[in-house]
Amino acid sequence: MNKMNHENSNKFIAAIRLYPLSDKTRSGVIDVEDRHYGCPLFLKKPSSKTEEHGFDCRISMLNTAIISDDLWGLYEVRFLDPVGATKAFIAGREFYLWESGKIGEGIIVSNENVAHEEESGS
Repeated sequence: MNKMNHENSNKFIAAIRLYPLSDKTRSGVIDVEDRHYGCPLFLKKPSSKTEEHGFDCRISMLNTAIISDDLWGLYEVRFLDPVGATKAFIAGREFYLWESGKIGEGIIVSNENVAHEEESGS
């Protein structure tokens, strides 16, 4: 796998919706200046013990103004430690975002890792 494919192997595109701040599960508004928002993701329906724990990630806000409460948007998500995560997070799987409780939800739209493996013939 070349360097470009390795760097892209831990990212996917997801449709994400944050629950309203009135739910009091999130500490506050996500600051756009941060450019990335970090939180663990948990699969809604884990299929193994490995998938039951959270996967730490960064949600990129480089191409958007803000993650809006209660509205769906598309975002790039990268795992800090992709081991196990890239196999668990495939297109169509649903997940929760976690802060001090469930703060939002999402569904994986495309998994870049799968696309790169198919391109390389793996």
